[in-house]
Amino acid sequence: KGIAEIRRSQTALQKIGSLAQSSPLERPLNANVEFIQRAGLHHVRLKRLARDAQVLCVTHLAQIASFADHHFYVEKSARGGRTVTTVRPLEGEKERAEELARMLSGSQITDAALKHAATMLRQAAG
Repeated sequence: KGIAEIRRSQTALQKIGSLAQSSPLERPLNANVEFIQRAGLHHVRLKRLARDAQVLCVTHLAQIASFADHHFYVEKSARGGRTVTTVRPLEGEKERAEELARMLSGSQITDAALKHAATMLRQAAG
């Protein structure tokens, strides 16, 4: 799940980067390990791109989501035989940290995950 998410993020950044006339991003990396090690660079580029363009990033990775200025919770459910999507903004640092912690640890949020999520938000903001 994580490798595929990082690859999709990189592809999206490449396309957005070319549309925004920014410098071209790296070509896809062959080795998964190297890709993960260098993935941090894409967060920096995403932040840089967001200074001059509006960016919407949909991700399942807390490491990417932590860099967002605004967070939204997207939920799909079935109602009357139809799929319904609900989007709501996450308000305040507490709610944002809780969602990142859920992304990190699954349905049962641990104190360690909450602390880590809060740290990720602080580091991304600074």
